[in-house]
This record gives sequence, structure tokens and C-alpha cells, in this order.
Amino acid sequence: MRKNIIAGICLLVSCVTSFGQKEKYWNPNLPIDERVEDLVGRMTLDEKIGQMMNNAPAIDRLGIPAYNWWNECLHGVARSPYNTTSFPQAIAMAATWDRDAINLMGEYASDEGRAIFNDSKRLGKPGIFKGLTYWSPNINIFRDPRWGRGQETYGEDPYLTGEMGTAFVRGIQGDDPRYLKASACAKHYAVHSGPEWNRHTFNAQVSNQDLWDTYLPAFKKLVTEAGVTGVMCAYNAFLGQACCGNDVLMMDILKNQWHFSGYVTSDCGAIDDFYKTHKLFDDAASSSADAVLHGTDCECGGSYSALSQAVAEGLISEEQIDESLKRLFRIRFRLGMFDPDEKNPYSKIPLSVLESPEHKAHALKMARESMVLLKNDGILPIDRNKVKKVALVGPNADEWKVYLANYYGYPSQKTTLYQALRNKLGDDVELIYKKGVNLVDDCVFTSHYDDKLFRINGKPGFKAEYWTNMRREGTPVLTRVESRPDHCWGDGQDIAPGVVATRMSAVWKTTFKPRESGRVCFELRADDWAELLIDGKAPEKVGLVNKYYQLDAVKGKSYEIEIHYTQGSDNAEILFDFGSLEHADYARTADEVKDADLILFAGGISSMVEGEQMPVEIEGFRGGDRTTIELPKVQKNMLKALKDTGKPVIFVMMTGSAIGLEWENSNLNAILNAWYGGQAGGQAICDI
Repeated sequence: MRKNIIAGICLLVSCVTSFGQKEKYWNPNLPIDERVEDLVGRMTLDEKIGQMMNNAPAIDRLGIPAYNWWNECLHGVARSPYNTTSFPQAIAMAATWDRDAINLMGEYASDEGRAIFNDSKRLGKPGIFKGLTYWSPNINIFRDPRWGRGQETYGEDPYLTGEMGTAFVRGIQGDDPRYLKASACAKHYAVHSGPEWNRHTFNAQVSNQDLWDTYLPAFKKLVTEAGVTGVMCAYNAFLGQACCGNDVLMMDILKNQWHFSGYVTSDCGAIDDFYKTHKLFDDAASSSADAVLHGTDCECGGSYSALSQAVAEGLISEEQIDESLKRLFRIRFRLGMFDPDEKNPYSKIPLSVLESPEHKAHALKMARESMVLLKNDGILPIDRNKVKKVALVGPNADEWKVYLANYYGYPSQKTTLYQALRNKLGDDVELIYKKGVNLVDDCVFTSHYDDKLFRINGKPGFKAEYWTNMRREGTPVLTRVESRPDHCWGDGQDIAPGVVATRMSAVWKTTFKPRESGRVCFELRADDWAELLIDGKAPEKVGLVNKYYQLDAVKGKSYEIEIHYTQGSDNAEILFDFGSLEHADYARTADEVKDADLILFAGGISSMVEGEQMPVEIEGFRGGDRTTIELPKVQKNMLKALKDTGKPVIFVMMTGSAIGLEWENSNLNAILNAWYGGQAGGQAICDI
């Protein structure tokens, strides 16, 4: 590996040295347009087409390094193999109404992104989610509160969306007159506000007034005022044409009226939709030609590989392809990818900026500012002199993942409300915690994990086997003993030498021997996919969202446990747990906390049920969207039981979208909308 890294560095150095003497594109003193013209003119058609894919390959003969355009930075650098600062979700940041704060958040996030890029370059390990082209912000209008991706936006107001988006873009891209620190990308262009389940077939039709008054103001502001360097065209069609091949959006407005000079990328798979779901073209060649002719320069997907066929068929010329390619390389040149590091001030940003004290402090500041007090009868702030016992109940009380929302990275420390409240109250106030109810069902899991119950070769642990393919084919490339499957990896993160957390699979094996007879429960969480086998058979799953598997265990009997795991891309997660499962008993939970001086209920929803095109089909939720804005019934039942205790009840609501609170507003003492607050969300709630 070390030899490969050294060889890669030597290749780059030799290319800079040899080409730099005579090739214009290596000369940092020449205008960028002249350098780009020179470089593109040296490429073959196939090489050009390869550079228009999001995963652009290296061209060794020209010294062009490989580059993946896809990266995310919605509320902090996301999906990275490095630990990064997680700020509140976008909808929460919008609730701060603080332009300066979101601008600084963008500055801090792009500092972290630059540090990751610089280190990846130094190690010779480029790849997805390590680049400098962030496909953020999402400036769509959150018009329907049921939309699952509304959490990624700055809300329903076009003015606020434009203001927050502008501040974000300027923070991300930096203020150097020559170089971009990073490139922001305004998405999804345009008239894209859900629903998720039909986004690949939906044809948006709105009035001209609605188009210009609602859907376009934020895009116009980011393009014409903020100087955003990227735009992502959406999956849906608009007025009968796919957005990525739309005469009105792409040609008339973006190009001719707004004079956009940056690059346009498709959403991932959107060009496939031209012919597969919108049924506008017959094949990938004609679809790709149409997209490029309309100004879609980069494709996230695979259809552009048919552009060579499109040229051969006369659907598009190589000169027209060149125009898109030049726009892409202008961005890469502005990012400094073809200049010596000593000329680029951002190339010196070190890894020490990751999760720096200043970044953590700003995440906490923004989480505090994002809180919205929807109701308070005077119970808040809590008088510490009058409170000696506090009860904390609810599905989000001790769940760290709810704070990170979607499109998230992994901070080193993840604090739940329960942990933060325990620290805040100290020894002077007794804290009672009861989960009471699950997010959308009445399954209440309690962990009793004991590593001594799970043994391999007579010792506690699991035998772990890893493959570098998704089908567990061939001999495992890594075999080791682990304490248990409990991992969170960023995309492409090193699991061990030769094994990275992308397009891989694994199996964990152990022997479970219970100490007592009785019903036990195993919980299995995974991203992307996992299954549990007990003695070679898949047990019946319980639960609507979380996966629970029950077993009537016999004392002293051995049970062979096997966990199969498959990971494609993005965040990679696996968690195996052991404990007991009960059905919610609202009256009993209320009775257990009735002696508290006040009751906090931490509920709402989470990105486990609202988000982007999710395989969720349960009451109240469909495909990532919601079918009702009501609080899930099981949570309302729990709140009613807590209300009946006669003690003050404070509802801490975590959500990325609006929730109807008619009963709650009439019956509870206080309601705090805490959104998805990022890594400091739990502490920020306690500070309120």
C-alpha cells in the first residue's frame, strides 16, 4: 500500500514537472479559460465522456487525477470516513433566522471538507465523499408539511430560503479572489417539493406566477447574487419535459436570463428517468444527448456512457460535449486541483480543524438558537429549587441518531437527551427514565446486553468475516474476533487494511447460551441491510421500524447466532443488541413516574420514518413522506396517560416537519420544538 501511495505521488509530481514546462493547462499564471481549452483539446472523446460522470477516472497520460464529484454538506460534512462536526438539520438552522450563524457554519464545514480533501490527496486515496463539490444546499420550498425531505430545506418561505441559502453558499465557497474553498450546489432545480414515492414520474405543472413567486426566487438569488457554482437538476418533469432537459428551466431561465456560468449536475439516476420512467426517449443515448444539449454537464449515474453512441448517431457533436466539459474543468481549476499547493491558501488547512472547539461551540450555539417554544404556561425555565425528581419518557429520550437527521456525518461524541439531562441535573435531582413507547408502534425494547452470553471458541465475542463484494462470494479477506457487531463507518472508511466500508459484506457468528429460561429479544439495526439467523433459520420479525426477534430460550441450551450484512454506499451501520421486549403499558409507565415533580416526554418523529424515498409503508407514513401530520397514535396515548398523573408535562418534540398539536396544545404545560439538533441537540435542550 505504501509503495502504491509513493508511486501515485511520484506520478503526479512527474506529470507536473514534465507537463508543466510546456503544457498550458499546468501553467498557473495563465487565465483559467485558456488552460481549460488547452486541456480539453488534448482529450479523446471517450476520455471526455468519462470526465462527465460523477466518478471521473484518472487520465494518467495527461496527469489528470481521478475525482468524484459527489459530496454532501447539508448540515456538516456528511458520509465521510472522517469524524466531522454535525450541526442542526437545515430546517432547524432556518429557525434561527441567523444569517451570520449559517454563514459561519458553512465556513466551518468547508474548512473540515478541505482538510479531508487535503489529507486524502496526501494519502493518495481520493474517492466519493472526499471531494470539494458539495451537492448542498437544498433550497426547494417546503410547501407540503408531509414531504419527507422538507427537513433538508429552509422551510416554506421563498425569502427566508434565499437568505439562508445565500449565507450558506458564501460560507462554503470562501472569499479568496482566485480560488474556491469548495463548490456549493443549489438543488433540486426546480418545482421539486415531493412527494417522494412518485418523484421519478411526477410532471409538475404550476402557473407562471407560482413558478416565479414560489419556486424560483431562492434559485435566482443564489445564482445571480450568491455566486453559487453548481446547480442540480431534479428528478421530476416540468411542463412535460424532464427537469434536466427542460427548455424553460435550463435554457431560457438558467442560461439565458440568469447567465449561470457554473456547472449543472443531474440528481443520481435522473438521466435514466428520461427513458425509463418519464418515457420521453427510447434509450440512454438519446436521453444523454438531450441532457447535455440542455446544459446538464455532469451525470450522477451511468447513462452518459452512451454519449459515444449518441455522437456516432449524430444526436450530439463532440464540440457540444466540449462545452459541458469545459464548465466542469473550470470548477476543478478554480478549486486549485491543477495548481501547486503553495499557491492555494486552502491547501494548508489541516486535519486539526475537524471537530475543533470552535466548531463544536458553534454547533451548540445553533442548536440553542433553533429551538422554538410553541407553548409555555410558566413551567419553563425549570426552577431547580422546586424540582427534586424529574421523569424522562419517550422514544427519542435516549436515541442519538435522531439528532443527526439525514445526510449526516459522524461526530466523535454523540450525546442523547437522557445523557445530557443526567449531566445537567447532577446529584441534586433524581432522574427517572422510562422509554414507555416506541416511535410508531407499542414495542418497547430494553437492552440487557451481556457479552458473557455470546461466545466464540470459548471466549466472549463474535467471529467476524468480511468480503470485498456484496454477495459474500469467495474467501473472506478478513477474519477476526469482535466484541459484537456495533459499528458506524463513513463511506469508504477503512475497516482494516484491504477492507473499506463500501460495496462489501460481512458475517458475524457466535454461540448464545442463556443463564435463564424465558423469552428474550434480539435487536438488529443496519444500514444498508442485515438479517439474523438462529440455528440457521430466520426468526419472525416484530416491530414496524426497528427489527426485533424474539426467542423462547432454554437455560443452558446453545443457540448458534449468525448475522449477515451487506453494504452498498453512503453511511454503513450495524448494531446487534440483546434484551427484552414488552408491549407499551401506558398506565403502568404513568404510575412509575407519577411521583416526579415534572415529566419530560421526548417524542415526535425521526429520519427513520421521514426522509428520501424510504421503504417505509406504515400507518401515517409512505415512502419517506407522511400521510398525516398527526403525532403517531402510540405517542399520543402515552401523553394522555402522563397527563392523567396530574403532574406538569413538557413535550420535547423532535421532528423535521410540522406536527399537528391540537390536543397537545390544549392539555400540556409546555411544548418545545427541538427539531433534529445535530451533535449538541441534547445539551441544547437541557440549556433551555
